[in-house]
Amino acid sequence: MQACQKSTAVMVAACLAAFNAAAGDAAALGWRGDGSGCFPRATPPLAWRRTADGKGKNILWQSRMPADSPASAIVSGAYVFTTANDSSLVCVEKNSGRILWIRSVSSYDAAKQEERAAHADAFAAMDKLAARRDETNAKLAGASAEEAGKLGAEALKCDREIEKLLKETDREKFKPTGMTYSDGGTMASTPAADHEFVIAWNGWGVTACFDFSGKRQWIRFDPLRSQEHGHFGGPLLMGERVIIHTGRRFKALDRKTGRELWESESHSDDWSGSWFSAHVPSRIGGEDIFAAGDGSLLRARDGLRFVKAKCHQTTPSPVFGGGWVFFGGLRYYRM
Repeated sequence: MQACQKSTAVMVAACLAAFNAAAGDAAALGWRGDGSGCFPRATPPLAWRRTADGKGKNILWQSRMPADSPASAIVSGAYVFTTANDSSLVCVEKNSGRILWIRSVSSYDAAKQEERAAHADAFAAMDKLAARRDETNAKLAGASAEEAGKLGAEALKCDREIEKLLKETDREKFKPTGMTYSDGGTMASTPAADHEFVIAWNGWGVTACFDFSGKRQWIRFDPLRSQEHGHFGGPLLMGERVIIHTGRRFKALDRKTGRELWESESHSDDWSGSWFSAHVPSRIGGEDIFAAGDGSLLRARDGLRFVKAKCHQTTPSPVFGGGWVFFGGLRYYRM
C-alpha cells in the first residue's frame, strides 16, 4: 500500500485497479494514512506492471506530475492530493487520474502587505513570474505526459526565479534552511486532509489550507532555522488543530483560520524535530495526543509535553502499537 502511495508523488502517478480506497475514509489523513500505517480494509493487488503496448495490468490510470517529490499521496473522498517541487500542492481526480488543480505554497505567496509595500519593485517582478507560473499550472490539467513534463519544468523555473528575487528582499528571513534538491526539495512533506480541507507545508516554513475546489483559506510563514538536510516533518491534522514543527517549537494552528492556538518548545538541542519525521497521532485517557520525532509525547489541545525521550538525529517516525509508543534511537514507553 505504501509503495503505491509513494509512487503517486513522483513524476508518474499510478492508481491500482483493485485498490480499496477505504483507507481514505478516516476523519483526517496524512503520513501513513491515519498515522498508524495500517490499512486493514484495503485490498490492493499483489502485482502490477506496465506492458510494452502502453497498457497496464492492474493499473487503472497513470498521470505525469509537474515535478518530482518524495512525499506520499493521500486519498480523501473523490480526490488524491500530493505535492511537487518547488512549491506545488496537486489535486488529482481519484477515478481518472486527471489533474484538477495545482496551487502554490511558497514564501512569496505568504508575503504580508507591509513586505510588499517595502519592496514594491521586487514584488512587481515576482507578481509577473507568479502569474506565468499559475497560468502554466492551469494548463497542466488535461495535458499529455509530454506536455506535462514541459509545463512542469516551466512552472519550476518560475518558482526558482521568484525565490531568488525574494531572497534579495530579506537575506536573513529567506536564507536557505539547508535542503537541497538532492535531499528531496522543498515539498517533501506529505499533505494532510479531512473531509473539507487539505493542508500543505513546505521546507521553508509555509503552511497553507485549501478547500477541495482549490480555494485558499489561509496561508502563513513561520521561518525555520537552518538544518543540514532541510525540513520534512509536515502537518498533522487533529480535529480543529493543525500541528506543525518549526525546528525548535511545536505550534498548533486553527484549522479554519490558521491562527496560532499554542506554542511549545522542543526539548531537543540537536537537529531532531522536523527534518526527519512526521508527527503521529493517538489517544490516551480520552485525550488526543501525538508523538514527535524528537522523542516528545504531547497533548494536542494545549501542547503539554509528558514524555521527553532523547532521540538524536534519528530518521524514523514514531510508532504506536500494543499499548506502547516507539521512538527512533531505541526509546519506547508503555502508554
